[in-house]
Amino acid sequence: MNFQIKLFPQDRVYIGLKYDNENNSSYTDIHTFWQHFTEKLYSSEFTDRLIENHEAIGYREYLNESDKRESYQYYAACEIEYCDEINDFHKIIIPKGEYILFKVNYKNKDREIREIIKEYLPRISREYKLNEKFDLEYYTEEFNYQDNNTYLYLAFQILGHH
Repeated sequence: MNFQIKLFPQDRVYIGLKYDNENNSSYTDIHTFWQHFTEKLYSSEFTDRLIENHEAIGYREYLNESDKRESYQYYAACEIEYCDEINDFHKIIIPKGEYILFKVNYKNKDREIREIIKEYLPRISREYKLNEKFDLEYYTEEFNYQDNNTYLYLAFQILGHH
C-alpha cells in the first residue's frame, strides 16, 4: 500500500468529543456520533474560532503501548485557531512534524485501517520510528461520506528514522 509523507509545519489545536462506545448507547454507530459532534460544535461558542479549511480528524489515543494499537480512546475533532476554555470538549494538540499518510477508501475504512496497522506498520517501522501514542483519521475538505469513492487518510507521526 502506498503512502505519502506530509509536513505539519506547526502544532495544530483541535477540540473534540470523546466517543464512549461502552457506556453511551445513544450512539448507534460512529456516523451518529459524528453527527452529534458536528451539531454540538456548530451550536457552541467555538464556531467563530474554527479554521476555515473544513477538515476534521478522528483521533485515536492509545491506552497501552504494549498491546499493538488494540486499546484506544476515539475523538471526533475539528481544528480551531486557539483554545483556552473548552467546556464540554477535549483539547487535542497534533504536534508539528512529519506524518506518514495512507489513503483509505471510506467504504472499506475498517478493513483497510486494520490492514494498515497489522500488515504495513510493522514493515514501515523498520525504516521510521513512529509515535505509538496516537494516530489519526484525517478527513480533508473533499471528504463526503455519502460518496462511495470518497477517501480519508490514516496518519502516523514520524519521530525519526532507524
